[in-house]
Amino acid sequence: MKRSIALCVALMGAAASSSQAATIPVEAYGQVEAVSQVSINPGGTHLAWAANDGKETQITVFEIASRKIVRNFKVEKGFKVREVDWANDDTLLFGISATLTSTRRRWPSRYEYLQWLAADVSSGRSRLLMTEGNKRVLAGSQIVRRRIASDPALLVMASLDFAAQNQGTEIGTRLGGKRKDSGYQYNTFAMDIGTGKSKLLESGTPFTQQWLANARGQPVVRGEWNPELLRYSVLVKDGAGWKRILEIDKDNGDSFLVGLADNDASVLVFTNNGQAHTTLWSLPFDGSAAKKVIDEAGLDAEGITRDQFDLSVQAVRFSGPDRPYHWVDAAAQKRYSSLNRTFPDKYVDIESRSADNKRIVVEVDGASSPTTYYLVDYGAKSADIVGEQFPGLADKPQGAVRRFDYTARDKYALFGYLTIPPGGTEKNLPLVVLPHGGPESDDTPYFDWWSQFLASRGYAVLRPQFRGSTGLGDEHRLAGRGQWGMRMQDDITDGVKALVDQGIVDQKRVCIVGASYGGYAALAGAAFTPDLYACAVSVAGISNLPEFLAWGENLSGDETDSFHYWRDSIGDSLDSRIAEKSPARSARTIRAPILLLHGTDDSVVPFDQSQMMANALKAAGKPFQLISLEGEDHWLSSSATRIRMLSEIEKFLAANLGSR
Repeated sequence: MKRSIALCVALMGAAASSSQAATIPVEAYGQVEAVSQVSINPGGTHLAWAANDGKETQITVFEIASRKIVRNFKVEKGFKVREVDWANDDTLLFGISATLTSTRRRWPSRYEYLQWLAADVSSGRSRLLMTEGNKRVLAGSQIVRRRIASDPALLVMASLDFAAQNQGTEIGTRLGGKRKDSGYQYNTFAMDIGTGKSKLLESGTPFTQQWLANARGQPVVRGEWNPELLRYSVLVKDGAGWKRILEIDKDNGDSFLVGLADNDASVLVFTNNGQAHTTLWSLPFDGSAAKKVIDEAGLDAEGITRDQFDLSVQAVRFSGPDRPYHWVDAAAQKRYSSLNRTFPDKYVDIESRSADNKRIVVEVDGASSPTTYYLVDYGAKSADIVGEQFPGLADKPQGAVRRFDYTARDKYALFGYLTIPPGGTEKNLPLVVLPHGGPESDDTPYFDWWSQFLASRGYAVLRPQFRGSTGLGDEHRLAGRGQWGMRMQDDITDGVKALVDQGIVDQKRVCIVGASYGGYAALAGAAFTPDLYACAVSVAGISNLPEFLAWGENLSGDETDSFHYWRDSIGDSLDSRIAEKSPARSARTIRAPILLLHGTDDSVVPFDQSQMMANALKAAGKPFQLISLEGEDHWLSSSATRIRMLSEIEKFLAANLGSR
């Protein structure tokens, strides 16, 4: 197997030399991924990727035959690249976003604005997509179908659109009516990538969430959520109208559209359809009986692998620590098996492929191996390195990661990912607990730059998969609803105590660090288990639950999907327990020093949440530091911010747990 770094060595920069000090520079972990979003065009002749040198991002186009960069498209300052793909052999699609401030409401708010551009490699010209009559850009656009064989210049896109005739009465800054009266609906459009202009194909309703289009580019399925009825529906095109073929209550779990099947005569849906577990169902357009496509006894379907051209489902991932896949496409299974033999003991994903399947781009990493992108050429029987996400970590030892099983106080089986410092032994180590955000999210056994950075500084790191986490089935996920500061927090606490009881961790040197929900968990840990932690760090964390719920309602109303999710997750703001489980209202119980970091442009958790915590700590006379990350979003999308965040945490941990 040939391995080369010839493709983009100029972009990568020199890796740290072996003569450097043993401590890897913080920049090697904190710089935004140097190469990401790698994609190959349908003809298999060119590659494109997002390249970041720590200061700016550009979209690089590379010609495989000449091994030369033939075009760079600069990304405007303030915008972040979210997706790179090919519409055809010469035209690229970029999904980019920026944080904007809205002053239309009494409460100025920030939101992440996503837009799409098309760019021609041959000419270097680019244009904004989803404009209507050259007057305005449609907001919140998503691609529904690309690579339509009958019309290569066509995309089907969906976007929120305002229909004045559907708008109800407005009173002040709040809608007088409900969601149905808002005037906004989720519509589909035919988008000409040559001009950037769009035209309406099908109108949705204020309740429409998803669209699917067939191979001819015709929108034929939509999914809807009605918050008044707490009901999810699937509708299919039926002549000039629409026919409902599935109706399911919210109490039966979450449902969403996956794709089309049976020559576009059926729709695939993730749902439990009133049964015990979620799996992949096929619903015929003619309204005949739904049938399970795949079933795994006792497990919930949670993800899919699909073909990028015809969008067919290749495999379904089911819940469980091992993330088992059930293959539908035998050819795809054979290809993945071959790649797993080529890259043993690594995690391999096919990112992109040529239309003839002779060249593919794969993403390869491991728990202790940073992500590398390869161009696999089956004709040449070679695998060339396209680029590395973290080139400064090349050949540098990383922490060993293993699954750590433990039992909660109510005998519930749990586990987390335990990272041990490079060369370290599992005995009497200082510990950083790193609960994930979400909370309906999860950690994976793949490479994680944040936990590996902490391990490089001499700390063991535990990433617990507490109740409320995804990846382990609907029952485990839903067990976290309404358990903020309670059962979910106990699960984190019990993981720490298990490590202490086994002698792996020094009980006097434990700090809890987290972002978003993880930031809440860090503050809750310091407030509700003050004897457990020597310090706590919250990055963009929630501190006052009633105020957070009120902010969400004021921002978008009480019928939005976002508000319903947070109310389901946290609870009713009028419930006294919600106030009691707010760290900002329990600052007096905190003993450990607190570090707060928060982006001023956060559109998910407002900066005010960290300011409230700082005010409460100051009033209670507790040690704390609040650091404003100017111009940063919720995801820490800039290198400068990530590096500062890691540097501040490194200093804080050294002061409170002791340096390596």
